[in-house]
Amino acid sequence: MPNENLSLIRERLENMEMPILFALMERTKYKLSDDTRKGIKLKIDLLRRDLNYVNMNIVIRKKLFSFYYDNILPNNCGNIELPRESILLKDFNILLQVMERMQIGISVAKAKFHADSELYKKLAAENNVNEINVQLTNSEVEQKILLRIHEKAQRLNFINPDFKPEVAVSFYRDCIIPLTKEIELEYLLACK
Repeated sequence: MPNENLSLIRERLENMEMPILFALMERTKYKLSDDTRKGIKLKIDLLRRDLNYVNMNIVIRKKLFSFYYDNILPNNCGNIELPRESILLKDFNILLQVMERMQIGISVAKAKFHADSELYKKLAAENNVNEINVQLTNSEVEQKILLRIHEKAQRLNFINPDFKPEVAVSFYRDCIIPLTKEIELEYLLACK
């Protein structure tokens, strides 16, 4: 049963990919000036309270926001001017979708815990972060995700040639997947 649950969870995660990628592709059309960027950061900080229903560690949320603003936006913006509030809503939508996707990591951790609860209880009691990370990492699954993201992003590139598939792959490889594992690790370390 836990393997069935894990496959259903993976299917849910896969279903979330295209809406995230489409929102990123749409965001590529719009300009990001320094003034707009500063304003968006300030407004996002104010909106963080509204994101509290996405039960996510503040440090992980800050890492996500930082990666998005420092690595994704500088490589994923076009030339069309939009009012700052409209851009804010586009960024807010992307971040919210990503946070909801990352939050499903708890379901992954629960499924893995139920598949081998004794192992995870032992590792958590020993505070063995390295071994828990080894158990959480499935390189084959991660490579399939990245390949799928690249293929989907390439299809969206036909709609908007300014959308770079490598930006989407980087977002998943360097931010979304590692931060999701941090959420899973946090959950499993509490299973003593």
